[in-house]
Amino acid sequence: MNFKILIIFLFVFLTNLSACRLWALCTKAEHVISSLPHNEKTQIIKQLEAMFYQSVSNPNGWAFLNYDSTLNFNNISVYRSHLPAYSDSAIYWNKALTMIDSGHNRIGIGHIRLASSGVNDIPNPHPWVFKRDSINYSLIHN
Repeated sequence: MNFKILIIFLFVFLTNLSACRLWALCTKAEHVISSLPHNEKTQIIKQLEAMFYQSVSNPNGWAFLNYDSTLNFNNISVYRSHLPAYSDSAIYWNKALTMIDSGHNRIGIGHIRLASSGVNDIPNPHPWVFKRDSINYSLIHN
């Protein structure tokens, strides 16, 4: 009996997990993403490149959200694609570099989707931006 439990335990905990991939960045109050030093922007690009390559195993779309952190959220940008990032590479990199190099963005969020529930027909809903009781919210998952 203990042998069966050990086998089940090993199977459950040693198998690869499948899930969406998330990326987020929030700068300190005195910075916007475009004003970060070159070496920090290079690190951000490396992170976005890793997320791009993860899209091979997360083929159900991708998205970016970016905005400043002022209370009025005048500069909100959301882009969602139903294509895998590797199939949509020109637009992926255009949106990524625009998020890094333009505007007053202090917050950037990325999502590479894996529709693990089996419901692949639903358009990529992530990330969300919504307002409730005069407060703006943004979420990627739960």
